[in-house]
Amino acid sequence: MRFAFFACNILAISNIALSAYTIIGNPPPKATVPKLNTMQIGMQAWGKEPKIAPRPHEKSRTEDDVDIFNGVLRELEHSEVSQSDLMEKKPFISDNIASEHTEDLAVLSTKSKSLLKIEILSSFYGYFDVTDKVRRYFTTHVNPSTKTRSFTPNNIFFGRDPMYGQRKTFMLVWRRRYITENRASYTYSVTRTIRAFENELVVLDYDTELPIAEPMPFSHNSAVILDATYHSTDVTAIVVRLSGDPFKVTNGLFGSDPAYGTFKRLIVTYGYGDLDSMLNCYTLITQEGAEHYIAPPLTIHAANWATDNITDILRAQITSEQTLHVDTVAMSFPDPWHGVSKAVAILYQYGDGPLQLVVAHEGSGVLTVEPRGPARRAFLNPLTQSRGRPIILAAVWGLLPIEKSQFGLMAETEEIPCTNEWFGFDGRPNTKKTCHVFVQSPRTGRIQSVVAIEGQKLKIPAE
Repeated sequence: MRFAFFACNILAISNIALSAYTIIGNPPPKATVPKLNTMQIGMQAWGKEPKIAPRPHEKSRTEDDVDIFNGVLRELEHSEVSQSDLMEKKPFISDNIASEHTEDLAVLSTKSKSLLKIEILSSFYGYFDVTDKVRRYFTTHVNPSTKTRSFTPNNIFFGRDPMYGQRKTFMLVWRRRYITENRASYTYSVTRTIRAFENELVVLDYDTELPIAEPMPFSHNSAVILDATYHSTDVTAIVVRLSGDPFKVTNGLFGSDPAYGTFKRLIVTYGYGDLDSMLNCYTLITQEGAEHYIAPPLTIHAANWATDNITDILRAQITSEQTLHVDTVAMSFPDPWHGVSKAVAILYQYGDGPLQLVVAHEGSGVLTVEPRGPARRAFLNPLTQSRGRPIILAAVWGLLPIEKSQFGLMAETEEIPCTNEWFGFDGRPNTKKTCHVFVQSPRTGRIQSVVAIEGQKLKIPAE
């Protein structure tokens, strides 16, 4: 049995965000106060006073200031400040954090620990996912004068007993995130894992020296394994070696039985992409004796519902197990073609495996894309095309694949008449149809879909 949990970006603790809390109305100890009097602050917060010109020794607004301002807003959003508060105070934050504090931030940038952020990637108590609770704990107990946070993992702290009668294990995966010198991006430390048993004190030291993680090449075919814990044992190296292939979780695989007589679980924290570009991380739990499998990343290259591009919408619906479910009976998108039964077409790929295309009509049930699902290559172009021309990857007329000879004609023309006569068959009798063509740029490799309604001409893009 397998469980997957989403654990996304992440707890952040930074002096920038703490300074911004002064604006919202929750001043931390020793927070820097904008160099304005109380009346000026109140007036500017409501936009009722013109900007105060920078003093001669201060910087005026620069592109760097805008980056700082955007970073502050992101940190406040992560800290559950309401959207209305953010929008209400936006001009004030912009003027006072970005301009008044530029000099302070420049000084802090020379002290990497001051711009340090702690990210909690995942945390489990027994088999209970406590990631969000641990993040909230560190957010609530922020104290700039304290370099450590500690707590005791037990049933009282987490509010439940996930494994009655058994001694539970606790694990916490974390890393540091640093703002680069130009304050325009982040760099990350290597990850660290704290493992403990129930009722053992857990201490997280913010001053722990962690090396910057080495850049990792993007892997199209497997996940990046950040940590693997079997009961209380670090088995990361073994799981990394086996990554990409299914395997059975056993004591023998990991060398010994870490807790005789106890039902154990393998907990793996992982993500997709390199460490600097990774936006989301996940956790997969596999019970002892079960098969463990982390799917290669699912890429939705292009997708359309009739004439509407729904690529980004579907990308956001990919699950942690790299599956996609589209309910064609209750499509949650605006209707692009009222009164007509529409077709959805999705071009996708797992890892660096072959391209696949699935097509379904409205009302046909739940369409599922899954890692070890059936191969769907009937709509793909079997021909090898000459270089320099747009590459026709796949095509759909109505609900059916086109003939092989039609791909050759498409590759040599700029406009395609969307008619039964041109395709030589009726792709969906007695129904108004669409033609979907998936094209790749020979120069950039970008994949896009173009769609036209029956009776129209479909233009093949040059790029």
